[in-house]
Amino acid sequence: MDQSTRDAIIGWCYVRYKFYIRLTEMAFGSLLLITGYLFVPGRIIFTGDIENMKQIHQSIVIANHQIFPDFFYLWLAARRFNHHGDVKILLMKVLKYIPLAGWGMRFFEFIFLERKLKLDRKIIMRNITRHKRYFSENPLWLLLFPEGTLNTPNNRVTSRAFAKKMDISDDPKFVILPKATGVFMCADTLMPQVNTLFDITVGYSGLKQEQIPYEEYLIENCFFAGQYPKEVHMHIRTFQLQQVDGFDGKITQESIKGEEIQATKESEAFDPLTNSRREAFSIWLRKRFMEKDALLERFYEHGSFESEHRLVWQFKPQLMDWLLVLITWITLPLLLPFYLRLIWALLLRIYSLF
Repeated sequence: MDQSTRDAIIGWCYVRYKFYIRLTEMAFGSLLLITGYLFVPGRIIFTGDIENMKQIHQSIVIANHQIFPDFFYLWLAARRFNHHGDVKILLMKVLKYIPLAGWGMRFFEFIFLERKLKLDRKIIMRNITRHKRYFSENPLWLLLFPEGTLNTPNNRVTSRAFAKKMDISDDPKFVILPKATGVFMCADTLMPQVNTLFDITVGYSGLKQEQIPYEEYLIENCFFAGQYPKEVHMHIRTFQLQQVDGFDGKITQESIKGEEIQATKESEAFDPLTNSRREAFSIWLRKRFMEKDALLERFYEHGSFESEHRLVWQFKPQLMDWLLVLITWITLPLLLPFYLRLIWALLLRIYSLF
């Protein structure tokens, strides 16, 4: 069996496998909507570039991270724009060992990071390159939290200490200074197939400026004590990556000649040109998060984001959501990904023997 035939067979199997996984992920997104409808009834108020999110089907999505249910509400946002079967999230590796939930995240092909740059770069490139190779036309909603952790008092102290060490004067109150490397690696690998970056700023109703969302809206409070946000506000901004610092082509080998390169773990993981682009993107992203901080300050003062465009979406499942979840449980296709995964592993094993 020649190389091209083996690649064709594996590609065919993977496409079929992916079809069922995407269907299962859509069912899970519908289940989340039903869960929200029954247990945390409320609504999402979208503002900003709503039309762009409706029309663009392949994108990188970044958001601020205030509470654990951020994942829940952002997946509901994906459901509103019919991307609940296309969500991919970058997470810490330890999360994949959570019983049931961790298995599901692996089936959905979330990207688990080691928190070691050289390893993480290989992991990101392997996962995203596979998507580009077999599913270049498929929708994609790649979700990242550049802060890397929840916005808590302790984490803000750590962030300030890091900023001081790196001689960064920015000191946000409602966000944490972002870590740009993960977003940069994803964008750099996906371009030019994916050229859109959605920046979502999330604000929760019922809070004052001095209150900490993480403490008020714990998972147990939201789902078991009835203390949940009745409104979730999401302000959307759109950026074209080819116009963003680090991706706009302004940094070249000629432009960085003679520059002194400081020895860091990032500079060791990237070649000089790529590292200079990463640094430019890091500064750009930090500016966007300072803008987020200003947006959230006004939000918690006035209770909403200012925008000419506004879309109110109530947590109300459609008939298709009920049917999809019902059919999922009746036919038990949740077992199907397990068998498909097993078949996929066996095929890879056979492939390695040739």
